[in-house]
Amino acid sequence: MALLSIEVANKFNVVMEDYLETYFQKRDLNSIASYLAESFYGCGTGVDEQVYNKDEGLAIFKRDLEAVTTPIKTIYRKREMQILNDTTAIFQACMDVHFNIMGEEMEFRNLRMTVVLHEVDKDIKVIAKHLSLPTDSHEEGESFPIKEALSRKREKINTISIKF
Repeated sequence: MALLSIEVANKFNVVMEDYLETYFQKRDLNSIASYLAESFYGCGTGVDEQVYNKDEGLAIFKRDLEAVTTPIKTIYRKREMQILNDTTAIFQACMDVHFNIMGEEMEFRNLRMTVVLHEVDKDIKVIAKHLSLPTDSHEEGESFPIKEALSRKREKINTISIKF
């Protein structure tokens, strides 16, 4: 954060903390909508969760809020705000989230979130949000599922060996 003031950092931190509380705890669509820029875009963890404007985003948020109506417990593994300049900041976090769906306690481990905040006319808005989960086929230390590929290869070799 080069020579940017503490005041600049604080304004982004306050908005981000409020947004996180609104999303994870309050779970209110109108409140969430007030944080989103008209040009909002992002991706969620669902296969069809790719949005390119605020209305599309709100449709996904609505579905999200209908699926999980109660507060979501978050345990942050790591979180950081990078202030790019006086008007733009990026928040990134890795967390475990615990939630209830239809009476079943569930969790996402290692949920990753990136949020881009931008100030327009003295109002800070979320302009982008991306959520992701690691795949089950990756192991720690892998960018691609190398160990799974090796396991499949061994399985094929064993299958061929059995036939002879």
